[in-house]
Amino acid sequence: RQKELDEINRTIRVLEASLLPEETPLSKADGYRRDALTNLSEIRMAIREGDWGRLSELEDDLLINLNRYGALTGDAEALTQALERARAERDELLTGEKLELTNQLSSAYYYDLSEVDGYETVFTEAALELLTAESFAALKTAEPRTEADFVAGKLCYGYSWRVAVDFSENCGDLFAVGGVYTVRFPENDGLELELTCEKLLENGNGGTVAVLRSDVTPADFRYLRSQKAEITVGSIEGIYVPAQSYVSQNGVDGVYVFEESTVRFRRIRILYEGDGYLIAALTDDQSDAETAYLGMNDLMITSGKKLYDGKVYP
Repeated sequence: RQKELDEINRTIRVLEASLLPEETPLSKADGYRRDALTNLSEIRMAIREGDWGRLSELEDDLLINLNRYGALTGDAEALTQALERARAERDELLTGEKLELTNQLSSAYYYDLSEVDGYETVFTEAALELLTAESFAALKTAEPRTEADFVAGKLCYGYSWRVAVDFSENCGDLFAVGGVYTVRFPENDGLELELTCEKLLENGNGGTVAVLRSDVTPADFRYLRSQKAEITVGSIEGIYVPAQSYVSQNGVDGVYVFEESTVRFRRIRILYEGDGYLIAALTDDQSDAETAYLGMNDLMITSGKKLYDGKVYP
C-alpha cells in the first residue's frame, strides 16, 4: 500500500504541474513539444553516463511537457479528470487508523521509505568492525532483507559513513591509514568529498580493500550501496608532453619546439611517465639559452623526421 501511495503521489505531482493557466494560447504548444524532445535527449544522455539519480526527475519533466502539449492540442478536460481520479485513489488508500511513533532517546537523521533498501541489517557497524577482505566479498553478494512487513523509514544516529573499495592489486603504496583523499562520485552529480583512509585490508590474492570514512552528510546525497567512485591519491603539476614528442639529445631529456620557423631543443625534467605521455616540471630557469627548459607557451613538435636543433623551415 505504501508503494501504491508513493506512485499515486508522484502521478498527482505530475498532473498538478501539467495544468495550464486559463486562456493559455495554442501557440505555446510547439514550445512544450520542443521541451519534451529536450527532456528525451537528456534522459538518453543520463542513461549513457549512468546517471540514474536524475532519471526520475527528467521523466517527470517529460510527462509534464507532453501533458501540456496534449491539453492544448487535444482534450484538456481529460487531464483534470485524471487528476480527480488520482486524488480519489489517494484518499481511499489513506482511509484508516493513524499510528503515531515518537523517538525520545536521541537525535538522528531520518530517511524515508525511498531510502530503505533492505541492507540495513547487513551493512552494520558490527560488520564494519569485524570486516576482512573475505567478509567484504561476501557482503557484496549478500541479499537484502527487512525486519518487518511494513517500514516507514529509518533513523541513523551517527554522521560518519564509509566507502569500501576492492583493488585487485596491493595498493599500500597509494594509501596510508589516516591519509585524506579526494573522492568524486559520478552518480551523485560529480560531488567531491574529502574522505579519510580508516583501514587497509589485504586478501590472499595480493589485493587490498581500502575503507574510507566521511564525517559529513551532504544534503541530497544518494547513499547508493554500490556506486562509482573516483579517488585521487596524488597530483602532479607540470607540462603535458606526448610520448612521441620526447627525444634524448646527448643524454639530455627534451623535446623539439618551433621558434620563428626554426627547430629548437628544449630540456625537460620528467616528473611522471604515464601511458603515452610524460609530465615535465615547470621551471623559470632559462639562464642557459642553448639548453633552456620547455616553457608553457612553447610550440611543441609532435611529429616530424630528421629533426635537429637549428633546422629551419621556410
